Amino acid sequence: MADILAMSRSSLRRLLLRPRFWVSLLLALGCVLIVFFKVPPYLSERGYQLQAAEPFLILFPSFFPQILLLISFLLLVGDVPFLYPGMEITAIRSSRQKWLAAQLLAAMAAAVLWLLFLLACTVLVFSGHISFPNEWSIFLKALARSPGAMESVGMGLADAPTTHLFEGTSPYARFGWMFLFQLLLLWSMALWSLAFNLWTRRSYGCMITVSFWVLRRVVKELAMTTQKDYSFLSPMSLVDLNQKTLTQERIIYIALFFLLQIAVLWILSAMRIKREDLSKAG
Repeated sequence: MADILAMSRSSLRRLLLRPRFWVSLLLALGCVLIVFFKVPPYLSERGYQLQAAEPFLILFPSFFPQILLLISFLLLVGDVPFLYPGMEITAIRSSRQKWLAAQLLAAMAAAVLWLLFLLACTVLVFSGHISFPNEWSIFLKALARSPGAMESVGMGLADAPTTHLFEGTSPYARFGWMFLFQLLLLWSMALWSLAFNLWTRRSYGCMITVSFWVLRRVVKELAMTTQKDYSFLSPMSLVDLNQKTLTQERIIYIALFFLLQIAVLWILSAMRIKREDLSKAG
């Protein structure tokens, strides 16, 4: 375990020191500002407040923020495994399985840091208009009753919240589930990139993930036109939690879906890394 933690720290440290790390953060910050920059003046004029977790919850379901955030995250981790000159020696001396586990752990840590950065951005954008009691704001409930008001308040690029958002959960509980599911989603994206990068020996993982995103969008549009639920075909649709009631069955289904996907990607990556000549890596 010590070897895994040491290698993951090295990979994460190298990841955080690269220029693309700062580019990724700037893209994420730009996305938050584009979606919300008109809202604080509106809140000031009318004296409204938002609960601290609500901006984070509104940010993810919309297509435009999602695609820009996806690109910024893939820019950060799209070249996994994080192998650089000298790292292959550690991998050979330790074991390939430990090396692979270290890359997965580094990717998860990067996803956690990235989500925390987004949370900090949403809180800072609404600085002075944030309340911390664990109660839904009157402002967000009003938007749920009148979805057409989103554009007039400056949230035209974000999806309108629905009444499902408030059913059976508090803001912090909903935030916790959203954070967890987004973490699983981002981690699975990193694993898709890892598996395809290993098997193709090129950085094709990002393109595969974006292609899957396009397929997800087609599936969602098909569901809207046919009035059928195709969400089981797309894990990204499954985490549109703001549009669905958060039931125990849905939580179990989503967790099993992602865990199964992560296990399959781990096995595929492990199969490939066994045949990889690490002495020529880097």
